Amino acid sequence: EFEISIYFAWKLFLKQERLCALTGWEIHLSPSATKTASLDRIDSSKDYTQNNVQWVHKDVNRAKQNFSQNRFVAICEAVNRRQLSDSTTLHTV
Repeated sequence: EFEISIYFAWKLFLKQERLCALTGWEIHLSPSATKTASLDRIDSSKDYTQNNVQWVHKDVNRAKQNFSQNRFVAICEAVNRRQLSDSTTLHTV
């Protein structure tokens, strides 16, 4: 269910300073191919409500999919830790 207005979504976009809530990347709402903003449900099991939405980069939203925000962040942190620990021992295959 969608329980927010276009006005609320726009005000939230401006409040976030046109930045992805999770990465800080700049996001755009243009109708062209440069559109990068995506309205995300913080908890994907819940509806689009004022307390459950944020603007994120479309690639982040695609990666997050149906994960809760906490689970998604935990996955990202695990990947980052692994990459940092393996950065000096990576081998070319």
